[in-house]
Amino acid sequence: MDDPNWEAYMHPSSLMQRCTKCGLQIFGPNTKYAYQWAEMAYHKAQQGGSSPEALRDKRLGQFRPNKSL
Repeated sequence: MDDPNWEAYMHPSSLMQRCTKCGLQIFGPNTKYAYQWAEMAYHKAQQGGSSPEALRDKRLGQFRPNKSL
């Protein structure tokens, strides 16, 4: 894509930060599981799969957070 914002959005460090944020939203203080989930979400996004936010929403279902951190 030619949009520089898209490149920043999918840059590996930005993507991992988003994955970690979503993992912490799911697991709260249980950082071990949050980081494991973040690694899984990162690899899925890198392979062209769903975004970390979409994976988070799918996992949480109706318990999705109403506000972002």
